[in-house]
Order: sequence, then structure tokens, then C-alpha cells
Amino acid sequence: MPEIAVNGDSQAETTAQDIAVIETPEPAPEPAPAPLLESPVPPPEEPAKAPEPEPRLVVLPGQCPECGKSFDNDRALSAHIRFKHDLPKARKAAAEKKAGRGSVAAPDPLPPDFSDITGAPAPSPVAVVPDARFEGMAVMTFDMSTQLLARIFGPEWLPNPDPDNPQVSHERMTMVAAIKKYYESVNLPDIPPGYMLCFVALAYAAPRMAAAPTKTKIQGAWLWLKTKFQKRRAAIPTIVK
Repeated sequence: MPEIAVNGDSQAETTAQDIAVIETPEPAPEPAPAPLLESPVPPPEEPAKAPEPEPRLVVLPGQCPECGKSFDNDRALSAHIRFKHDLPKARKAAAEKKAGRGSVAAPDPLPPDFSDITGAPAPSPVAVVPDARFEGMAVMTFDMSTQLLARIFGPEWLPNPDPDNPQVSHERMTMVAAIKKYYESVNLPDIPPGYMLCFVALAYAAPRMAAAPTKTKIQGAWLWLKTKFQKRRAAIPTIVK
């Protein structure tokens, strides 16, 4: 085996190289690359469900197809369908149609203007009814009504006077004011002749209704009508549900 000669210079170089290797810093490790973010995967779409069929109402003979109520005969069933289902639907449709057109009523058309025509009559001015006219109408209506009722039923229908002043009746004043406001709202300056005729006829006939012969005949007529209605009602067959 050959011998290796080692001298002092070679040992010194070897020691310097070892020190240089020890003193040289090691390079820092490179950072690991950041993981790539994966895009979220959308969930699978669910298939559209078919609409469920509506439950069908089994209509039996004599049964209402709308609400299922049973009846004994066709006449009662048709009357029920007409008044409980068809008529409310027609009223609702009419109300919706009216609301669609608008609830504001159209203004009345203006009267024709004939002022440019020679010899045309001038339009008559609208008569202004004085306030005293409405008040007089209200007083007459209340007094005639209360006197007529007092002659038919008794004096308790007359207005009650005030305890402090018997000549004044606040009850009568309140009723007169309400009747006056009504006449003003409808612009009724006079009572129609038909109403006046009814007032006069009732005022003439009311005190004579309590006379003995007239009262007896009225009671007999009422008893006859009552018996007729009772017999007619007993002849109607009763429908048992």
C-alpha cells in the first residue's frame, strides 16, 4: 500500500477549508408555493316537479257542486246555487267592473248656449230657496207626524216639554233641526202633494179606527186572515232533512 505524505502546508490548507465551510451560512429554504384555490362546484339542479293535480269534488245527486251541501229536491238545489253562488259572483263581477271604470261620476253636461241666436229665450236663473222655507217645512212635517201618531196610538207620541219651561221642547227642536238638514241636502223646498194627501187621509181616519163598530170589524177581518194563513201553512208539507 503506498504511503501518503502529509506535510504541514497541506494540513493548514485543509483546516482553512474546513473553517470556511463551517462559517459559510446555508441558504434559506424557499417557501412552499401557496395551494391553488379551487372554484366551488355548483350543486346539481333538482329536476322540476310536476304540478300536483287538484282534488276533484265528487258530486252526488242532489248535491251542490260548489260547496257540497245536499238537498232533497232539484228545486231547492237550484235555488241554493242561484242565491248562494251565482248571485254573489254576479255582484262581485259588477263591483269589479264599476271599480275598473273609476268610482268618480262623470260631471253633468253643460246646458246648451243659445245666446248667439237672435230672439233666443234667456236661461231661467236657479231659484234660491230661503232658509226659513226649509225650517217651516221641517216644523210642519214634525207636527203633522206627531199629531197623527198621537191620534192613532195615544198622547205619549207628542214631544215632551221641558221641566223648566213647558212652552219649549228641546226634543221637538232637535227633531226639527234634523228634518231641516235633510230637506236642505236633497233640496226639497216643498212636500210632494202625494205625501200631503196621505197625511190628511190618515189624520181623518185615525180617530175613527177606535170606534166600536169599526174596531169590531177590523178585529173580525184580522181573525179571518189569520185563520186562512194558518190553514194554508198546515197544508204545506214539511221537508225533513
